Amino acid sequence: NSLLRHGEDKACMQLLDDYKQAFGDRFYVELHFNELNIQKYTTEKILKMAKELDIPWVVAMDAHYAKAEQARFHDYLKMIHYGGTRKNPSKFLYNTRELYVKNQTDIIHSALKWDYDISIRDIEEGLDRTMEIYHRTNFEMEMGVLKFPKFNTDPNFDPNKALKKKSIAGFHRRRKQG
Repeated sequence: NSLLRHGEDKACMQLLDDYKQAFGDRFYVELHFNELNIQKYTTEKILKMAKELDIPWVVAMDAHYAKAEQARFHDYLKMIHYGGTRKNPSKFLYNTRELYVKNQTDIIHSALKWDYDISIRDIEEGLDRTMEIYHRTNFEMEMGVLKFPKFNTDPNFDPNKALKKKSIAGFHRRRKQG
């Protein structure tokens, strides 16, 4: 996408072809659908190039949060990370509310809603390939169970108390900033 965003179409085509030669039938391009103009531009370009080079595509999504209504919490986390406040939001906030986990119908709806130049058939083909890749993997995820890495720490260390302490200190620091 970086090459496309900078108008380097020829270099992007060469890179895609290089990857195709290196990875064969295990190389795919990803299509994403949201209301960002740059996403629309790159998705449409990458699909055109993939078709020209006979590279299969999959449909993916930038899922930064699980549900659409969680977008504002994502904004808060970005503000905390990059130093913004509600009065002075960070320049790193995304101008989209579409970065949540979607089902196939929602993905197709997003592409239509934001007027992507892509057929429903192409989207469905990408979704089918995405599921083919899923079925080739040997990954199972237990839902509802959080699995964080374990670190060797002081046996008296309480991560919940440490998080609370840091959160309160950060809150007071941020509150002073406005």
